[in-house]
Amino acid sequence: KQLIGTYVHDAPEQEEQAVQMLADRKCDAIVLYTRYMSEKTILKLINSVQTPLVIINREVSQAADRCVFFEQQDAAFKAVDYLISQGHREIACITVPIHTPTGKARLMGYRKALATHGLRLDERRIKYGHAGMTRGHELSKELNAEKTSFRSLSACTDDMALGASQALHKDGLQITE
Repeated sequence: KQLIGTYVHDAPEQEEQAVQMLADRKCDAIVLYTRYMSEKTILKLINSVQTPLVIINREVSQAADRCVFFEQQDAAFKAVDYLISQGHREIACITVPIHTPTGKARLMGYRKALATHGLRLDERRIKYGHAGMTRGHELSKELNAEKTSFRSLSACTDDMALGASQALHKDGLQITE
């Protein structure tokens, strides 16, 4: 057996071509991780290729039996809810691009947690970027440079959190457990 992997830098058209290429090679199965491909295109692929196709880290409502994912919104809600339960009221959020399903869901979880506890949403505390350490660092620096008031920070990925913690440390802020 062989494992064939392709990476096309989040380009939906190239992802679709890669799935077709793998199906043409008569692979036993295809596992697709896509952030930007439309649900319509995903459904078209599921229905057009003979190879079993499983989608990971994404919910496609019309093909739920083909998807493996966790509840992004609920996970973000629980994280922010925990911060609130610890007494934090000014919570900033650095998130992945809002046009991605993950970005939308995680931001909704953040917003829902604030609303559930009757906390005012301050759009200045939300920064959008890509899911990397460098961008997490930059977004945290932006929050501080803009003198945005926050006592805790919700980062939507581990890498963003690491980058943000480095920036906060460099700015002389202490991060508690």
